[in-house]
Amino acid sequence: MNKTTTTMLTAAMFAMATVCSGQQTSTKGMKYGSEKAYSGSESPGQLSELRLTVIENGEESDIAEIKDLHGFYEIKYKHDGKAYNKTLGARDIELLNYMLTDIYKREDYYQDYHSKKGPKGLEWHLGTKHKDGVFLLNVSRIAPQEFLIVSAVTSFCNNIFELTTYDKPFPTGKLLEFSYSCKGTMLPGGPEWTVRATADGGYSVTYLNDSGNRDGKATVEKSRQFKAKVGDDLTEILKAGKAQNYKDDYLNPGITDGSRWSLNVKFEGGTIKSRGYMDGPRDSSAINNSLDYLENLMKE
Repeated sequence: MNKTTTTMLTAAMFAMATVCSGQQTSTKGMKYGSEKAYSGSESPGQLSELRLTVIENGEESDIAEIKDLHGFYEIKYKHDGKAYNKTLGARDIELLNYMLTDIYKREDYYQDYHSKKGPKGLEWHLGTKHKDGVFLLNVSRIAPQEFLIVSAVTSFCNNIFELTTYDKPFPTGKLLEFSYSCKGTMLPGGPEWTVRATADGGYSVTYLNDSGNRDGKATVEKSRQFKAKVGDDLTEILKAGKAQNYKDDYLNPGITDGSRWSLNVKFEGGTIKSRGYMDGPRDSSAINNSLDYLENLMKE
């Protein structure tokens, strides 16, 4: 994992009690207050806000912020000097909420931590607000990586913005089917590509585009047969673009008039499935290069 991210959240924002000044020494040489970091019901309920900030010598270096904006969530993330933001879908929030709740139950955190041995000028703050509970950590001179919850939040943000370096295994075996479509919402039509393995060892490639139907134009359709090399070429393009790392869903619910796309690739040893609505992977070369390849193929 790369450089850790964090956020400042005041006690007033989460209506939490003032951090207790009483300290005791932990087994790791840290000092911590007597107030527990989490207060509320056993099940915190739906997440409404999260802020995580690291401060070095008075300046905020990394920030993660998640807010509920009337039914959908906005995430802002500053990491290694770059700013990222997007809208989160319900499944992302469900995963984050489950992860946080699990950590609150398993880890016995206190509100206030301090060490005299750590670097001067380093402090960080993490807070979350839920329907039935709040969580607040204030830490100074202790590396954020010492706390599981910070690593979990950072990993979540890195995964959302596809900043992780871990590559999932690519499906094994022969490519059996490739399909891609992109459709509009107000104008439902759009291009569709389908590639299927045939009994003779080759591939059938079909292109359909019905985007002009509402204007009374004819549907554009092309279909041709090719040799086995097509499957090998598409496999190499998908590998080069690391399509296996694509998320299941990319969603931007803040936009109501846009386009939705889907990618489905079936191999003998597994599948790659991904779809999106007005959002997509940071590196879409696997899709773009596959479509360019197929378009050139049909021109031959």
